[in-house]
Amino acid sequence: ALNLSKNTKYFDTTVSAKPGDTIQMLPKNDKGELIPHVLASTIHFGLAKSFAGYQEILGDLKIGVDSLKAIAFDEQLTDRLKDALFISTTITYGRCFTAAEGRGTVLNESPPWIMPGTEEEKNHKTLMTFRNQLHAHAGDAGFRQTNVFVLVDNSETPTQFCGIFHYTAFLRSLDKEDAFKLSMHLNKVAERVQSKVSDIGLKLEAAAKDKFK
Repeated sequence: ALNLSKNTKYFDTTVSAKPGDTIQMLPKNDKGELIPHVLASTIHFGLAKSFAGYQEILGDLKIGVDSLKAIAFDEQLTDRLKDALFISTTITYGRCFTAAEGRGTVLNESPPWIMPGTEEEKNHKTLMTFRNQLHAHAGDAGFRQTNVFVLVDNSETPTQFCGIFHYTAFLRSLDKEDAFKLSMHLNKVAERVQSKVSDIGLKLEAAAKDKFK
């Protein structure tokens, strides 16, 4: 919960929807009754947009933490599933540091989010390199390479086609120790984002109290 005054209630709610669905979320009590409310953007548009943006970033980081911990500790996961979780993590993590239409804010590769010259900067670069060179984009041959061969009857003097053979090799994602280390990195960034959300929440609370006093 946010570190707001005792009179302020904060609810963290997530709903699932399919493409094309219309989402209408309104505050209701435990009985399903509508709670009187106004849109925060009508109080202070900038604070409301920033609050929403950082909250979305926080959600992305938490998904990454859970995925990396599953890679580190879930013995039932196959290598393919571990790779799928890591791909999801790097893409979701990278989204937090990439400007996106509609999101109210973006993290940058500097304080307070990433401290230069530290282990966390190395972890950040590791995640972004995997995202940019392997997972989200084609990348260079050092991360992924596919070779295709035409099979023939004789390599020296081929006279007959026998088939086509190919293989794809790509850099192994990470081991359990690396997964746990990266999960701690995401968790540290998430704590900083949570602090920022709390700070914006206090400012939004003050703006609302000033408007309705």
